[in-house]
Amino acid sequence: MDNSALQEKVKSVFVLYLKGKGGRCTPERLEVLKTVVDIPSHFKLDTLMELLVQKNFRVSRTTLYNTIYELEDAGIVSACRIGHDMYYEMSFERPRHHHQVCTRCGRITEFQNIELDEAIAKAKYRRFTMADYTLSVYGICTSCVTQMRREEKKKKNKNINKQ
Repeated sequence: MDNSALQEKVKSVFVLYLKGKGGRCTPERLEVLKTVVDIPSHFKLDTLMELLVQKNFRVSRTTLYNTIYELEDAGIVSACRIGHDMYYEMSFERPRHHHQVCTRCGRITEFQNIELDEAIAKAKYRRFTMADYTLSVYGICTSCVTQMRREEKKKKNKNINKQ
């Protein structure tokens, strides 16, 4: 689906959601939605605010927070806490996925694992009904491992040359 078709589909879902909740479909909400759809990866609200400012579209922080919560409630955006930060991403019509987070550079990559999804869905929860879940796996990406090895090698060579 091309971006303009996705924009229209997501907009119609959001407008229906707002009408169902008795909310107004304001230009600010629609611009936040449009900007979110254009972001290709995970984002923080500060990043979203910066993108809106770059477009010369000013939105209050309150409107931004309220709109992101509405987008989440409408099933268009999903949120996940990674470390101490909250990240958001477009989730509309996307398959479930999990996150790999590099603790060195902060890069977030996605992966899918059907067996893991099935295991979580089949798990027996005690006095609890699961509604949803997120999974983030923390470690060091291969780029950072390679860079760390280079730095270590440089350090060893430097120490050898000093002797």
